[in-house]
Amino acid sequence: MFHMSRITRRELFQIVSSVAPAFWLTQNGYAQAQPAIHLLRIGDKLTLLSGAGGNIAILQGKDGLLLVDSGLPQTAEAVDTKARSVAAVPIAILINTHFHFDHVGGNERMGREGVRIIAHDNVLRRLSTPQKNAFMNMEAPALAPEGRPKTTFSNTGQLTHNGEKITYKYLPPAHTDGDTTVHFTNANIFHAGDLLFNGMYPFIDYWPAEISKAW
Repeated sequence: MFHMSRITRRELFQIVSSVAPAFWLTQNGYAQAQPAIHLLRIGDKLTLLSGAGGNIAILQGKDGLLLVDSGLPQTAEAVDTKARSVAAVPIAILINTHFHFDHVGGNERMGREGVRIIAHDNVLRRLSTPQKNAFMNMEAPALAPEGRPKTTFSNTGQLTHNGEKITYKYLPPAHTDGDTTVHFTNANIFHAGDLLFNGMYPFIDYWPAEISKAW
């Protein structure tokens, strides 16, 4: 997630360096690490929250906060608190870039607070049933109904929030089968989820053929 004209090369390196390596750790490793959460202003209305799993974008304004991804389950409360420190308004909208636990861990908390959750159709399907990551031999339970997306799309979608035009787009099976990029059009900033790994090719969360057929 970056804006070439508004941040220094050092800030860009810091942003890109923290995007995806988190998923390579186990859930237990995350719990023990208790990662520090940091905020970095990257635009007039946009802030980067890092350290809670996948990078989180925060768009602020009078319409309420809009977040891209919600971090790890064990940092849900900290993410909620940090996000609200950016502006004294409620969290209104959450967009999930994909279904992995380090990007949807705060969904249930935000869903209970009435946040509108948006994601690709396949993300809803994945979060509605237990999942196994064959690549890392990890299992994740289904999210409670309140943590699942209430608004889904199959290809693209857009909305205007806090005066910012936001376009989200599904990419064919890549890191997962539900990857979404989010473009803050006016600010010219992209959130790429785990489609960007610093210094390596993103791993592919493949799944057995019998599971694919069921979908």
